[in-house]
Amino acid sequence: MRATTRGRYSPVPVVLVDIEQPQAEPARAEGCEEVLFFFSFRGTIVGQAHLPVIDGRVPVSDLKDALLECGPAVHRQLLSPPLRQGPESALATVVVCTRDRPELLRQCLDSLTMLRHPPGEIIVVDSAPSNEAGYRVATGFPAVRYFRAETPGLNVARNLGIRHSRGEYVAFTDDDAQVHAGWLEGMLPEFAHPMTALVCGITLPARIDTKAQWLFEQHSTFGRGYSRREFSLENANLFGTGAFGAGVNMCIRKAVLDGTGLFDEVLDGGTPTESGGDQEFFYRVLARGHRIVYQPGALVWHRHRSTMEEATGVLRGYGTGVFAWWTKAVIVDREYSLLVKAPLWFARHHMVLLLKSLLRLPGAPPLAFAAAEVSGALRGPLAYGRSRWFHPAP
Repeated sequence: MRATTRGRYSPVPVVLVDIEQPQAEPARAEGCEEVLFFFSFRGTIVGQAHLPVIDGRVPVSDLKDALLECGPAVHRQLLSPPLRQGPESALATVVVCTRDRPELLRQCLDSLTMLRHPPGEIIVVDSAPSNEAGYRVATGFPAVRYFRAETPGLNVARNLGIRHSRGEYVAFTDDDAQVHAGWLEGMLPEFAHPMTALVCGITLPARIDTKAQWLFEQHSTFGRGYSRREFSLENANLFGTGAFGAGVNMCIRKAVLDGTGLFDEVLDGGTPTESGGDQEFFYRVLARGHRIVYQPGALVWHRHRSTMEEATGVLRGYGTGVFAWWTKAVIVDREYSLLVKAPLWFARHHMVLLLKSLLRLPGAPPLAFAAAEVSGALRGPLAYGRSRWFHPAP
């Protein structure tokens, strides 16, 4: 994203291109400096490109060159063995967690109605809302079951959705996301393997209208790459589970919850810890011998926060959540190695990024972003203590 002649930042259109059916000529993009393209092949995201806009259009030659660069990823996709037949979508429950964002909730539910393979049920959990707007939106969709959580907290909402779900598989997304039509069919086949307990999909920006959204996507993207990956105790970092995916785009085999337990309601949004609930849950799934799969064929579009203040707050929460979860891991799970690993991570990651930002080195995040994560990490242990005291786990 580049500043216009008036010093403002122009929007960056986000376009999804199917490699097997590319457009002969991209749509016009007047008033924009560039377009962010994502490329899919047989339902899987295989690459991206930032292409400049010239005279209101992206040159076809530039788009063709970008498509050619996806060749290795397409080749890997062609050589990958086909997945076994997975469970039918009717066996899945989709849970949407929401709070006081009725218009975003409506857009999310609209996208769920467009799924090629609809789930057996859709549940909306309203997390301690301040009004009835979410209820009115949810009940406007005949297939949706609505529940209200009186206690705030994202993990509280997730657990309420699980308890009321009828499906054997529970897929989660949030009100600020919209699912792709092939979302469930990208996830469910992974459960054909009996050791797969959880699947995370790829999450991409729905739109980039502001500088804050652009910077967030550049430095704190939800995407985890364009290759399918399997994680287990043999190959995964138990304390780096953020690399597996995000809670806005995940699906759980419900039967494993008897052994792993539900989401920890001391953690994540709505509590002093602000985040970390999905990462801590991923840790427990792996620690009990199950497998997690990252599948870029399960696509969700996410609406990033539009202002720098909002984006900075989100990143501060990320820092708080990780160190709050690690504090729990030391106290509850007796993962004493974190007493060394956590300070080393803080120094090698957070402090190095902060230094790069101060020096304005190429590729460094904005100083506000780096400082926010540092301050969040520093308050993580105390936040866990406050959250555990005021929000005791079930």
